[in-house]
Amino acid sequence: AQCYEPARRDDLDEFCEWLDDDAIYFAALTEEGAFAGVSVAFPLERVPNLDGPAQDTTLNEGRTLYSAEVAVDTAHRGKGLGRALKDAQIAAAMLATSADGEPRYDFVTGRNRVGATDTMMGINAAYGGFEASRHYEQYGDPDGVCVYYRIPLTSPRLPLAAAPPTDELLD
Repeated sequence: AQCYEPARRDDLDEFCEWLDDDAIYFAALTEEGAFAGVSVAFPLERVPNLDGPAQDTTLNEGRTLYSAEVAVDTAHRGKGLGRALKDAQIAAAMLATSADGEPRYDFVTGRNRVGATDTMMGINAAYGGFEASRHYEQYGDPDGVCVYYRIPLTSPRLPLAAAPPTDELLD
């Protein structure tokens, strides 16, 4: 809750319902075991009515992972945790496979509030993320603007911190 202003806080009960076998999530903990940050993503189809996903041409194809959040507690910002959480999210998306063993996702998408998420927008850009659309009057604010971004997971643009190939892939 400390990471977002009230208008960007999700309903916790609804959010927890989305955390199933199709979700990808990570937590960063302090040495004392307290939460320092979290990364949560799930199939785009979970948020079909949200501006950005609602207009996404890949909606209902099952090939896009929606990054619902990468958040770092204010006391732990500036230490690289946001980047580490995004690294883990992107690597997990690239390694996810469908029932037939093929890569599950072609893209990671998400929303960033303009003026409040400059650091995260920079991290997404480092992965080749680009603005797919812009939406106005968001977050219950007539001045609220969000960028809906897309990060391609397939060549020619791969994430910078993609998991290294295993020995099995090298043979």
